[in-house]
Amino acid sequence: MAPGRRGVSIERSTEYEAFMSELEAYHKKRGTTLEREPKVGPRHIDLHRLYKRVVEEGGYDACSDTKLKPLMWRKFAEEIVGKNPHLPALAFAVKNAYYKNLAAYEITTHWKREPPPKEILEDVTAKGGGLLGRTLENFARPISRETENIVNGHDTASPEPAKTPKEERIDVDDPGSANGRATRGERVQNY
Repeated sequence: MAPGRRGVSIERSTEYEAFMSELEAYHKKRGTTLEREPKVGPRHIDLHRLYKRVVEEGGYDACSDTKLKPLMWRKFAEEIVGKNPHLPALAFAVKNAYYKNLAAYEITTHWKREPPPKEILEDVTAKGGGLLGRTLENFARPISRETENIVNGHDTASPEPAKTPKEERIDVDDPGSANGRATRGERVQNY
């Protein structure tokens, strides 16, 4: 899955085109949206190549298991974009692209099982547990911080935002600069 020529990240072969047509039909039937060429960093992801690599490594659940395959998504991201100081963020982008575009397809075609409904798969982020055991009964939708505060009995009324030191120093009536020094114009005028 190493990148080819600079700037080219998708090899448009007949195998690629056939895979993308099948994937597009799958998403249409499922009622979900396929992003044909998701981007990670400066490059587009070759979904066919990524799908083959993830299945080769045991599938989405195996690649996401940090004990079984630590940092696997980083490895995929590095294969797509090369060395990059933002590799953790790019790895999550690759994982999320796979999750949204290929996870249900993997469950159906590779594992020969019925995927979870889109409400608990494509409609949420890639954060969370494995896919193969996910059902409506056992899936807990992540709650927002605000909802968590309400549940835990914390006051959610946001206090007046604290002023930054710079804001506190500014005196509107003072014609000089914000930090009390005379401006260049004042210095010239007083000279």
